[in-house]
Amino acid sequence: MAHLNLNWTLEKTGFTNENEKRLRVFLTNSLDEFSEGHRGQDRLFSQEADEAGTVKLDTPVMVVLGNPPYSGVSLNKDEWILKKINDYKYTEGVYFNERKHWLNDDYVKFIRLGQDFVDKNKSGVLAYITNHSFLDNPTFRAMRWNLLKSFDKIYIIDLHGSSLKKEITLDGAKDENVFDIMQGVSINIFVKSKPNFSCHCDEHSNQEDSSTRKLTPLAEIFHHDLYGKRKDKFTFLLNNNLYTVPFKKVEPQAPFYFFTPKIFDNKSEYEKGFKINELMEKNVSGIVTMGDGFIINNDKKELFKRINKLVRNEYNKHDLDTKFSLGRNYSKWVLNNISKIIPDENKLIQINYRPFDTRWVYFETNTIWRMRDNIMRHFMNGPNVGLMLCRQQKAGEFHHCFVHRNIVESSYVSNNTSEIGYSFPLYFKPEKENKFAQPNMNMAIVQKIANHIGKQSVTTKQFFSYAISDENNELTPINIFDYIYARLHSPSYREKYKEFLKIDFPRVPYPVNADEFWHYVKVGRRLRKLHLMDGVQSDYQIANFNIAGDNSIDKPKYINIDDEIGKVYINETQYFDNVPLVAWEFYIGGYQPAQKWLKDRKGKALSYDDVIHYQKIIQVLQKTETIMKDIDDIEGKKV
Repeated sequence: MAHLNLNWTLEKTGFTNENEKRLRVFLTNSLDEFSEGHRGQDRLFSQEADEAGTVKLDTPVMVVLGNPPYSGVSLNKDEWILKKINDYKYTEGVYFNERKHWLNDDYVKFIRLGQDFVDKNKSGVLAYITNHSFLDNPTFRAMRWNLLKSFDKIYIIDLHGSSLKKEITLDGAKDENVFDIMQGVSINIFVKSKPNFSCHCDEHSNQEDSSTRKLTPLAEIFHHDLYGKRKDKFTFLLNNNLYTVPFKKVEPQAPFYFFTPKIFDNKSEYEKGFKINELMEKNVSGIVTMGDGFIINNDKKELFKRINKLVRNEYNKHDLDTKFSLGRNYSKWVLNNISKIIPDENKLIQINYRPFDTRWVYFETNTIWRMRDNIMRHFMNGPNVGLMLCRQQKAGEFHHCFVHRNIVESSYVSNNTSEIGYSFPLYFKPEKENKFAQPNMNMAIVQKIANHIGKQSVTTKQFFSYAISDENNELTPINIFDYIYARLHSPSYREKYKEFLKIDFPRVPYPVNADEFWHYVKVGRRLRKLHLMDGVQSDYQIANFNIAGDNSIDKPKYINIDDEIGKVYINETQYFDNVPLVAWEFYIGGYQPAQKWLKDRKGKALSYDDVIHYQKIIQVLQKTETIMKDIDDIEGKKV
């Protein structure tokens, strides 16, 4: 088809292929290796495969361009390309032991393929439009370093448009994708020059002679952000070229070598704080079921009925795939494990599934894909609290911080695959009775906190003896937890350190003095209790629900009464009245809980308890927003 289309297009220009020579277009999987030993092995497309193999082996390639496929779970697993991708796991010879799943995306493999062609030719241009995640995701740090070493100049036009990141324009308007996809994209042009080859883009290039270039091993990066409507992006691209795009030069810095502009003016100040995962050293990502629709439920009895039906072989694979919307991997796996499942009501455990949404899960090895039992067992059979954070976050602002008291699902604060939630438990339960729970805290950092608030020493035994219920003016694990919780909810903190909060677990400033510490402890305690709904009573003046009906949720929508208050309709006639707009729009992680809680119950009728619970959610969100406004105000002075 490619030959037919190309010949037809060329004929329209007046070109005649008089000698009927074949166009040099070949059918092949570009990501598969070809060697001399492969010649003639493909019986069906032997000549075609051999011709393509000749290009792979022997033909100097100077230009590689295209729009490679994006597929996070790539089926292209040829040993040759996987070995090539392994280069993207080393920076200056140092191996980064990170999640490498995203390096297996097809578009990454095609970038590596194009780079390999240009490297072999010793000069050339690689031009792709791809998923833009590799530009600033920390997982791709070694990939970026490798590209910086391989090429001389890199031009990036970031077209944005990611609904996953909830991207908007700089003035808050909608940012549209140039394709009908959720993933944002970028145009990437990588240039590798011979000593006598230069780009004539004087405005951007800052060219050096060959002797200077040897002293500058990393490529120059030129970046431009393009936000807005799709048609406006197309117009810009049609009316500009490499010489007229207003690129900004990016100075890549270790250890992440970002291809996008970053402002790290507060780096030295930020790094003076303690890192959460250094204070609370033991943490783990939330559990993964691979079958939430089956193994997690609001109704404890209904869930146990399900387990019994499963064991009695009353569900087949088709039932699991359709009735419960499960993927084939989970349904196949759980059916293979039926003989190992012994129904036990004690395995029905409460789980913090989403913000303000506690459900039941059947918690055992043969029904949960990733149990994380080494950490999660400490949230069972007794009081505990945990802090849920994402190591990386894609959204424009940091909201990814929330408390939990039960075992927790990995998407508790975000369902974005790049924003996996990690649980930091406050305590580890003792193995034996009559023993104190052990705080999950590095005592060296605890002592530094003590020094900042005028405590000369912290006795380990005494520190370990405090419990969650202890609310006093001692330096206790729960008070340190509350201090952290308040600082992470500070709007000024989130704005000041927003670039750092996108790329790793947060650092928290040490308190300046005792007054500052105890101020944040009190605020953090209030927020923690609010978010756990401890002592929260329904306020019938907020989100009152007075219209009789069937209470079924159709498509929730917010209708403004004025600039600050509105009605939340759950169907055509019924609504929650007096709902503050700030509560309706409030974010926790990647969710807007006032909206998500209702959407997750679409098609169901709200019970009396559900109505009361939703009223409490609105109240908590409104109070949280009010507290956060004044969180840094200590006796009338902003921190």
